[in-house]
Amino acid sequence: MYKEITDTKNLGNYDIQPLTTETQGSTLLLSGDIDLYVAGAFREVGEAHVRDYAEPVIDLTGVPFLDSAGLASLLSIARVARNHSRTLHVIANGNPRRVLRITGVDQLVSMQE
Repeated sequence: MYKEITDTKNLGNYDIQPLTTETQGSTLLLSGDIDLYVAGAFREVGEAHVRDYAEPVIDLTGVPFLDSAGLASLLSIARVARNHSRTLHVIANGNPRRVLRITGVDQLVSMQE
């Protein structure tokens, strides 16, 4: 299922990439920026995903930008996975992978190439 979760009506002329999600099996594919504007929606979608799948994967390779609000959402998603005795697998590159590495979040989830 493909879903756009960015409400761009109230963002003015900011250069953002709308966040979209698509589920392929146990993988949640994300595309677009994960920032303050969409972090709450990302958290809701991600938490539901880890509750629905025994081996949840979040694929951030289509995400060029991840800010601290997006990082907080990912931590919340990882906590829900842990509370359900599941390992959260994350695929990331570029800015998101760097943010996860610098903050140590890459040690809290299972990072995949």
